[in-house]
Order: sequence, then C-alpha cells, then structure tokens
Amino acid sequence: LLGGSVAGLLGGGPVVVGTAFLTAVLIMLVNTFLARHQLPYFFQNVFGGIIATVPAAVIYSLAADRGLQISPSQVIASGIIVLLAGLTLVQSLQDGITGAPVTASARFFETMLFTGAIVAGVGIGIQLVAMLGIALPPLQTYAPPNFTSIGVRVLCGGLAAAGFAIASYAEWSSVFVSAVTATAGSAFYYLVLIPAGTGPVIASSMAAVVVGLAGGLLARRFLIPPLITAVAGITPFLPGLAVYRGMYASLHEQTLAGFTNIALALAIASGLAAGVVLGEWVAARLRRPPTLRPYR
Repeated sequence: LLGGSVAGLLGGGPVVVGTAFLTAVLIMLVNTFLARHQLPYFFQNVFGGIIATVPAAVIYSLAADRGLQISPSQVIASGIIVLLAGLTLVQSLQDGITGAPVTASARFFETMLFTGAIVAGVGIGIQLVAMLGIALPPLQTYAPPNFTSIGVRVLCGGLAAAGFAIASYAEWSSVFVSAVTATAGSAFYYLVLIPAGTGPVIASSMAAVVVGLAGGLLARRFLIPPLITAVAGITPFLPGLAVYRGMYASLHEQTLAGFTNIALALAIASGLAAGVVLGEWVAARLRRPPTLRPYR
C-alpha cells in the first residue's frame, strides 16, 4: 500500500503504481527471508535497493518496446521510501531540534549507514541494468511541477501514511488519524503551496507544520501518542526521489547535479523535522494534555 501510494503521489500512472506495489511486496518478502536468517539490516537495504531498481528498468524496457512511456524513477523512488531512507534522517534531525543531541547523533549515523546501503544497492542495480543492455532515461535536476490529478495525489498521500502506520503495527485509531493528518498536509501542499509557486523545501516545511498541528490536535482528541501521527503523516513528503536523482547523477559523473539533489534531500528532511516540531508545539499550546495529579 505504501509503495503503490507513493508512486501515485509522484505522478505515476496505473502501470507505475502496479509495478511499485509489486516491487514493494518483493522487497518485503526478500527482507523478511533475510531477517529470518539473521542477515544484518545493512545488507537487507542493499538487496532492497537492487530489487527497487531492476524490476523498474525491466518494466520500462518492456513498455518502451510497446510504445508506452513510464518513468522508472518513480518506481525506484517509491522503493527507496518503502525502505525508509528519508525517515530516519527526519527523526535524527527532529531529535536534534528538540534537544536530544546524543539520540540525534546515533540516529544520524544510522541514517548515513543505511542510506549508504540503499545507495549501494541502487548503484549495483543500475550497473546490472546496464549490463543487460537497458538504458535508463536521463534525469532532470528537479522534477517539474505537475498540476494534474491533484485529487489522486492527495488521496495517495493519505493512503501512504495509512500504509506506513499499518506496517508499524499501529492500532486502527492511529491508522485513521495518521491518514487524516497526511491528507490534510497533502491537500495544503498540492492545492495551496505548489500552485503558489513555492519551492520544494519551503512547501515541505509548511506542509509538515500542518501535519504536526493537525496530528497533535487529533492525537489529543483520540488519546494516541502524537509521535505516531507525526512520523506517519510526513511519509508522503520524504525525499526519496531526490535521493535517487542525486545518486543516479553521481554514478553518471554528473557531480554538480548529484550534489544538488543530495543537498536538496537534506534540506527537505530538515524542513520536515522542523515543521513537525513547530506544528506540535502550536498544538500543545492550543490544547494542552490534562495534568496528572495522582494524590488529589
């Protein structure tokens, strides 16, 4: 559900959404098998990066032979988000903003390690695809804004958050609140910020404020931890596509484009962390949790 929703969120058609869905299923099956045999999580991310790349390239080649145009980068980016390369980065920055430097340092190191594993896996996948004689299409430095199918993108944003909440073993009330929170953030992002010409960093940051505010208020209403709604709600905005673009450009000796996209991914992650923290702070001022007085 998460993989297919993210592909739809990035503007993919039915073929891209179906490919991303099946790719995510394959990634989870392989990683479950490897985890059962106690292979370290680093190598699971390497295999996940390979699986996210090769099927997308094969489907792209088969579709091109039949005159169909699909974007393999959307499938690969959805696979990267399924592996949650951007989520641990956002969590580490969020810990640093809220005054937990030790936890933030540990999470940031873990982020760099696991993201390096995914980058290595995707790089191996690109090399394998090249050995098979399949040429992936060139990438632009930035994805152009797409104003079509806004309703579908907003719906996919809510489904992506719900899928991540389910994958995290959340209760159904938490799944519902996470979906509503992400839908509110996606609607603000695609209906207000993108048409206004806001850049990706500012737009993601402001959407994260909405996610933090709505999630904080709904979490207090339904008596669930605000962290669940915050982490699941920002899932549609994770910079998986920027990570893939930066890594692809670096492997093809486009140093400037690669550095630009990696810096963009880091900036988006920082904006998401700061926006969620700010939104939760405003929610706490609007509706404070009840004070516990055990001896009254």
